[in-house]
Amino acid sequence: MLRVIVFLVVACAAVEAAKIKRKERASEARLLDRLLSGYNVDAVPILDNNDTVTVKFALSLTGLDVDVDDRTLHLHAWASLNWQDELLTWNPDEYNGIQSTRLSESKVWKPDISLYNSANEDLFEHSATRVVIDHYGHVTWVPPVEFEVYEPNFSLENPEFFLKFGLWTYDSLRVDLEKGDDRFLDDFRGNHKWEVSSYNVTRNVITYPCCPESYVDLTMNLRLKYKEETKHKASHR
Repeated sequence: MLRVIVFLVVACAAVEAAKIKRKERASEARLLDRLLSGYNVDAVPILDNNDTVTVKFALSLTGLDVDVDDRTLHLHAWASLNWQDELLTWNPDEYNGIQSTRLSESKVWKPDISLYNSANEDLFEHSATRVVIDHYGHVTWVPPVEFEVYEPNFSLENPEFFLKFGLWTYDSLRVDLEKGDDRFLDDFRGNHKWEVSSYNVTRNVITYPCCPESYVDLTMNLRLKYKEETKHKASHR
């Protein structure tokens, strides 16, 4: 008899859990339908046209290599982008307590950040990942990126590269760009030939002769060091 009672309790709990899951899925589907209804990925996500979207941007290095002959840096990293989308907010009480959701990156507005001195045409070419959005409209996007940077003054004695990131079409009154949290070396497991000697990121506000508006860029100065054992082997070939 006791086994029967236990079985019934467990079965009822499983049924209730399944009902809750179905309700959560239904609530999220209803939420996503509401968020994306009439949403335009090309429109800057602000309610007041005089406001500015502030984007925080940073990189977390995962791998690098240098083509010495071509004076080119090959870099793999996680990009971290955070901004506020005022058009993607909701009251959790109206959607079964949902605090956050995920969307394909192609379905939301994104800042058109480019690496100005890259050999790649599209910084986020291989970044078909999801964004996380909370009910306040805070968007977090962490796509993988890979790119090449050519440095004409590169040498083994001066292994230094400059990476200049900026918004391609938006001026600073429309979309601002700020430095995100510094986690550049958190995911880097090293390279058999090169190590990172130092790095720093500078935020620049520039007005170009063509335009009255100012534009923001984040420029990283990345200094590398050729490992001594590698240098020693190369000199004895």
